[in-house]
Amino acid sequence: MNKNKIPLYSFIVGVLSIVFVLVVIILFPSLQITAVTKNIVLAVLLFPWIIFIISLLFVRKK
Repeated sequence: MNKNKIPLYSFIVGVLSIVFVLVVIILFPSLQITAVTKNIVLAVLLFPWIIFIISLLFVRKK
């Protein structure tokens, strides 16, 4: 994988994960989840954005 493409990939994964969660929320409005599950979902949603920000800081453009 090209290191210059890491920000692009992490951005796409971040956007798609948010869209997926929104679709699940819309399709299953009565879904009951615990606080632990909410925290796990938030961590999974934040992970691509953390990678995106870090890769923007450290990946050099040619």
